[in-house]
Amino acid sequence: MSYEVNYRSLLISGVSTAQNNETDPFCKLVSEDENDPNNQHHRFCVAVSKSSHFKNKLVYPWRVKAFPCERRQISFKTPEGIVQAGNEKYFERMTRCYSWTTLQSGKEIDIYISRAYESNKVLVYLLDSRDEKIYLENLSTNVVVVE
Repeated sequence: MSYEVNYRSLLISGVSTAQNNETDPFCKLVSEDENDPNNQHHRFCVAVSKSSHFKNKLVYPWRVKAFPCERRQISFKTPEGIVQAGNEKYFERMTRCYSWTTLQSGKEIDIYISRAYESNKVLVYLLDSRDEKIYLENLSTNVVVVE
């Protein structure tokens, strides 16, 4: 089963995005204030970019800027995800991380992270520059979200 189909199943079962950043367990730990000692933005970006999914694909993320969570639309790529989504639009609160590929081009990559619906897991999305849509890429585990 793909992450997309599993994600869609969670939404159908009534699990939905938080109404604002203050009520989202992940987003309330992320702010644009880089001097905030409780801001966990960079820690989350590092944890995801150094995960086994991105091993040898991304460089260590720089502290370019901290981004607060924003409500963004999710798109689906797999045939199963597209069929199950139908005409529904799905949104998630997520923060943005900048990183670069380890390829010679050093292409900039926009990674987005949101809470998963189980402890110590986050959903990871990538922005596709061809269509400017955000697609679910991975479920990262063992990412401690401490309130």
